[in-house]
Order: sequence, then C-alpha cells, then structure tokens
Amino acid sequence: MKNLRFKMLLAADDNQPGGDITPPPVDPPADNKTPPTPPADNKPEVDLDYSKFDAKLDATIDPSDLSSKNFAAKAKELGISVEAAKDLYTTVGDSIVTSRSQYNEKAAERCEAALKEKWGDDFEVNNNALKRGALKLTEIDKDFRDELEQSGAFDNPLVARLMSKVGMMFKEDPQVHGSNATYDAKDPYGFAKQDKK
Repeated sequence: MKNLRFKMLLAADDNQPGGDITPPPVDPPADNKTPPTPPADNKPEVDLDYSKFDAKLDATIDPSDLSSKNFAAKAKELGISVEAAKDLYTTVGDSIVTSRSQYNEKAAERCEAALKEKWGDDFEVNNNALKRGALKLTEIDKDFRDELEQSGAFDNPLVARLMSKVGMMFKEDPQVHGSNATYDAKDPYGFAKQDKK
C-alpha cells in the first residue's frame, strides 16, 4: 500500500512545474513532394477591356470628351469592370444634367437679385433701359431673340447690364440722371416723350 501511494505522489509531481512532462507523439511529415494547393479566391474575372467603354457626357458638359477618357483610365487603374464603370459614369452624367436643369430654372431669380445688388436704387431705371436695349437689338431678328432666350443669355447679369447700356443710348432724358422713369410698352424707346419736350 505504501508503494502505491508513493507511485501516486510521483505521478502528481510530474504534472507540477519543473516536473518531467513528456510531449505527445508527433506524426512524421508526409513524404508528399507536391506543395499543398492554396484555397481558390472564388473571385470572378473582371473585364478591364476599356476599348469597349463608350459612355459619354452631354457635349455641352464635356465637349472634348476628356472627362470620359480620364474616367475610363482611372476606373481601369482601380480595377473596376467596364460594365460597372459605364453604369457609374452614366449615373454621374445624368445627375449633372439634372443639376444643371434645376440650376437654370432659378437663373432669372439669380440674375434679378444680382442686378438689384449691383444697381441698388437705380434698378428700375436700368431695368427699363435693359428692356429697351433687348428690344432694339432683337426687334428685326426674331431668330436671334429666340437663340438668346434659349441659351439663357437674358438671365446672365453681364448680358443684362450690356443690354441696359444699349437701352440707355436710346433714351437719354431723365433716366440718365437717375429719376424713376417708367417703361412704356407702347413707346419702348421713349420717342414720344422726347417729342413732347
């Protein structure tokens, strides 16, 4: 019995730090000369043939097609597939067109606000001169007037100021001195008023 107790104590001491611990047996390496195959990425092959990239922006936005060329080059560099790049570029182009359209809808308001700030108390006088100037420059050429309207030129504060200066040339009576002369559609140039003097 004493002997059994002694063997149990020895077994318990072997598990303590500093005791004799034998590592478990290790299987010898396989004699296989072929290296293991790495796991497959399962990534589909990305189509980077950008000769097929034909997405373009509206010619008024990108007249030289530089944006689409630069976009395609960057998308290829980033590894974006041609189809994904086309979809993205079309979305960007459509967004720009919509944004410009929304911006242009407010052009007349922006122009008027800019002119009121520029002309201050003389807004009414200058605005009447603007109407006369626009009429004088376009009265004999309806197509020219239509082109100006369609291009948004009439909503450009610089063009409006130019038209106002032209209008001032046709009526140099009290408006030059800053009085609030009114615009008369029946007598846009003020000839009748000048004749009454």
